[in-house]
Amino acid sequence: MPPTPKETLNHRFHSSSEEHNAPPRSVRLSRGIPMPVLGISPLRPQILAIHRRVGHDEVPIPSDLWIMSHSTQAVISLPDRGPEESPIRQDQLQKIQSLAAEIDASSVSILGEQQAEQFIAAITKLRLEHTRRILKKYYSTHGHPLPDWVIDQAIEHPDKPFRRPKSSAGWRLILILLILVWLTAKLLEAAHR
Repeated sequence: MPPTPKETLNHRFHSSSEEHNAPPRSVRLSRGIPMPVLGISPLRPQILAIHRRVGHDEVPIPSDLWIMSHSTQAVISLPDRGPEESPIRQDQLQKIQSLAAEIDASSVSILGEQQAEQFIAAITKLRLEHTRRILKKYYSTHGHPLPDWVIDQAIEHPDKPFRRPKSSAGWRLILILLILVWLTAKLLEAAHR
């Protein structure tokens, strides 16, 4: 009998990739309900948009298989549901299911509205961090490492042009001025002797 989609994802998830041998990440929002999440992978459209902005002609576009093979897992701790907290909304449930390939629908359906919001925020944050990490790895393994700020800006500001972060040029200028003042003082001191 062919493997189920869940078994296939688990097999890919538990492959020998170094990324998958790392211990699960834990986002600690508070003490409460631990929610394991498998199959957190970046969105293909997001990866393609980033690749178009930062890619080199020599670097191929990441394939669907490559993207799916670099999914990750996490354990997200949610606070206990409040006594007056309304149940999870259908749009929240759909959003959670779209963010992670494998999510236990029965454990998510018991969440409250506020818990679901925190869960969505945590998964979204994890997904962005994971996208950064795998893209940096992807470009460096293809012989074209990019500065961190390039990938960060492509993810955080997809519609804005690239701007190199401000460097320590101001400190260099101050250092040069101090050296010039010191040299001038030494020259004046030597001239008065």
